[in-house]
Amino acid sequence: MKNTNADLSMINRKFALALSGGGKRAALFQCGGIMALAAFERLKDVSLVSAISGGSLAALALKRAFVVNLVKPSSGSDADIAWSVHEFLVYHIASHDFRTDALLGFKHLSTFLSSGEFRLTEAIAKQIIGHLKDVDLDKGGPATYLGARKLATKDLVGIPLTNQNAGLATAVAMALPGVFDAVPIEDFGAVVDGGLSDKTGLQLLSGLKWDHDIVLLDASQASSTQTQFRVNAIASLQLALEVDAEANRSTLIKELRNKLTLVSLRDGLIPGIDADCVEQLRNLRTDLDHFTPVETDSLIITGFIATCICFGDTPDQAHERLAKFAASSEGFKKSVTVLSRGLRSHGSVVVDMPEKGRILEFLKMGRENMLKELSSSHPYLRLSGIFNFVFTPMVFIGTIALLLLLLLMFGAFISRLTENSVASCIGVSVLIFGLLTATVLRKSSARALGLKRMIFLTLVAPLILAVAGAWHYALLLGRPSASISSVEYHLGFLGRLWEIVDLRQYTRPFSVKTLVQATLNTLLIFLLIINPIVIIPGLQSWLPSGESFAELRSVLTFQFFPNTAIVILIAERALVLTRRLKMSCHKFMKKNEHVTCPWTR
Repeated sequence: MKNTNADLSMINRKFALALSGGGKRAALFQCGGIMALAAFERLKDVSLVSAISGGSLAALALKRAFVVNLVKPSSGSDADIAWSVHEFLVYHIASHDFRTDALLGFKHLSTFLSSGEFRLTEAIAKQIIGHLKDVDLDKGGPATYLGARKLATKDLVGIPLTNQNAGLATAVAMALPGVFDAVPIEDFGAVVDGGLSDKTGLQLLSGLKWDHDIVLLDASQASSTQTQFRVNAIASLQLALEVDAEANRSTLIKELRNKLTLVSLRDGLIPGIDADCVEQLRNLRTDLDHFTPVETDSLIITGFIATCICFGDTPDQAHERLAKFAASSEGFKKSVTVLSRGLRSHGSVVVDMPEKGRILEFLKMGRENMLKELSSSHPYLRLSGIFNFVFTPMVFIGTIALLLLLLLMFGAFISRLTENSVASCIGVSVLIFGLLTATVLRKSSARALGLKRMIFLTLVAPLILAVAGAWHYALLLGRPSASISSVEYHLGFLGRLWEIVDLRQYTRPFSVKTLVQATLNTLLIFLLIINPIVIIPGLQSWLPSGESFAELRSVLTFQFFPNTAIVILIAERALVLTRRLKMSCHKFMKKNEHVTCPWTR
């Protein structure tokens, strides 16, 4: 974190905004910075935007937000633009798993099967275009350039963000070699991630001859200097690629220090934010995977506070400004209320908040990983891991079984019509589905497919698409259990059950609440530990036999656990749906101020 000689407190003083690389982590931190600029009413003073790698997502969101708000009176306020950025990055980018959809999604997997090439960059580009929803980026907003490195010359070039190239330019700006393929852009040739040359976006501004104030929102990844030890293959490739960019960052910051305001996640402490939380956020992944609500909102809040500090606020003033700005969004307001208790630094006073421990556990998880959840020290994460470990494979197997059942039913139908054997008709139905799949893939292919490839697709493509589609569906269904552990409902249904069961909380003085919790504790232990006997019939043989134990056997084998598990699933689904309906209602109210929403009563 650094505040330099640039004085940005003056209203209507134009400046450039530089957005660093760092994957979705950087984009979300920058989202908080953009919201802080709006809180200072400085967002419309942004005249030029340069972005590198993950910062391209924030640049795209900002450009889109300016265009979307052009239709509003006075071209929309700074706050309107900031909330549009927040909506796009949180609900379309952070919550979307670009890599999983590219690897398992039907559209992109079909392209791979028909072309024989796994075009990951184009798959990411198509997903980005889908989220833009036909917004014409050429209608307004500051001039925006996305940094990319030309393969032929290693030069850093600034690709103008236009309506024509929005998806592909954003994707290639993040195309790290070894992971993504290099794709040609008109007038630039084949390009890759610009973060190999510059992590900050400052080099682009120098090339554009920008000679005014600059605000740099930097959440880039600091390269390790521990090269005297053994380094694995992937880490060594990353270090070799980033060494020039890391050295270039220090040089650029030093050269531009007189006109630069640096808002950094990677340099030192951030006043107003707990040091342990800053360290965990600094170590978050920089890829395009799904980010949980806790990670998302923590990064946004930290970016907001860090920017406010650089603009002259004290930590207390920054948190007050955040609370005031967040008041216009019911969902984010709840996130700020809960998260601020754990993220906030209290100076030299050490405050042991349970929220801080919970937030740190979520941030340490890194990404949704069932094995990490199972071994977590946090009771909710362990329970969530167990739930996902059991639930996701069950959905996968159930989906495959359903597809096979449909195939068998189709074969039985043909058998009944033709009076042939069921086995032969099932074989015919498999062949029909294969031919239909191959025909669809042939039409979607950009090139002609030979006879050998058509035969291959007929025999193999349906199986690959079915297995990938079933696993993709299972992952999407399994995610609500983790996503419901958001800040708004920060433990989720399963987590609240586990908190009641957790005996460590009963060390406090006795109260009526303690009595109720202890009673529920006993019931839930019975539900979660004893009743699995119902699910696993083999365990029933372990129960004592004889008439004297008949009553006990009837209690232990009561069909209660399966029904309760179903209720838990329905409750989580209802919570997710309710949250989405509530957000939709608030969005509708903003557009139609005369309408009363039942959620606000």
